[in-house]
Amino acid sequence: MSSRSGTFVLTLLIVLALVVGACGALNDTPEPTQPSPEVEDETVPERAPEQLFGFEYVDEKVHSVAFSPDGELVAGGSYMEARLWGVDDGEQMTSIEYRHGVEELAFSPDGSILAAGLGVYGVALHQLPEGSELLQLHGGYDNRIAYSPDGETIATGNRNGVVWIWRVEDGEQLAEFEPPNDEWIRALAFSPDGEGLAAAQWDGTVYLFRVSDGHLLHTLESETDYCKAEGLAFSPDGELLAVAGARHEWDHVVRVWRVSDGTVHQDLAMSQDAKAVAFSPDGRLLAAGSSDELTFWEMPDGSVWHRLDHVGQGEESDWITDLAFSPDSSLLAAGRWIGILELWQVTP
Repeated sequence: MSSRSGTFVLTLLIVLALVVGACGALNDTPEPTQPSPEVEDETVPERAPEQLFGFEYVDEKVHSVAFSPDGELVAGGSYMEARLWGVDDGEQMTSIEYRHGVEELAFSPDGSILAAGLGVYGVALHQLPEGSELLQLHGGYDNRIAYSPDGETIATGNRNGVVWIWRVEDGEQLAEFEPPNDEWIRALAFSPDGEGLAAAQWDGTVYLFRVSDGHLLHTLESETDYCKAEGLAFSPDGELLAVAGARHEWDHVVRVWRVSDGTVHQDLAMSQDAKAVAFSPDGRLLAAGSSDELTFWEMPDGSVWHRLDHVGQGEESDWITDLAFSPDSSLLAAGRWIGILELWQVTP
């Protein structure tokens, strides 16, 4: 082979080696990353509560609110009067007159009777829809009431610090429960099964009684001074009891107790004293109102679902006095000191 031929062959081999190497390098290069498909944001925007009505009580304060068992009426108590409003159209349906301020309201489970705890003169029961008086139970100041789930009895308490059980049919007193101290009774609540009765006192202490014999099951005490127990609410399953007006150290809270053993389940923060508290009947929400907020928590974890700030009109002080959910949990009624009964749409 001539030197020229050898040189040609060598050159050809070098070129082939370079080509093969380049192809191998190309084959070793990773494929370019494919762009990720766009993921549609599935986050559902929070649906804030929407105010449906604001029933005004001119020159009067709204002390108490209650829904009828069928959810068609909402009642608001003021000084010497309770007004019943139609939920669908906001029209006033009935007005019942009393001898003093209507500090608490409760419908019987069948909706046929409206009970009113009065600032003075005890408790009055009126027949619906006409509003005629059926019974007047005892006397005393600042009376609180709770209907038993079966509607056969009603519990009452007032500044005397005693709890009475009455038969609704004829007004006969069936029992009397005496807490260890005689502090002012501020709230009463039957457990959903009717076997327990909670009584809250002015100093923040709550007593759990067994209804059948009046046995004191638990005493729920706060570890901090300057507490109150302004409102009570059992969860629908009866496992929890929420108390408005409690404190953890110096912080304002709604305290949630475990009913089974009388221990604290959790404290839910408020900026001011809670005046009222209510569980939704479906157990999903717990609501509480104070002088500057209406807060909803998701239960049982206690995460804040929504918080509504409110202020008084001009220089006039204002606070939420009472709360009540509708039977289907879709609406919340709130009584306010400035004389407004607000109706909020909570769920679609």
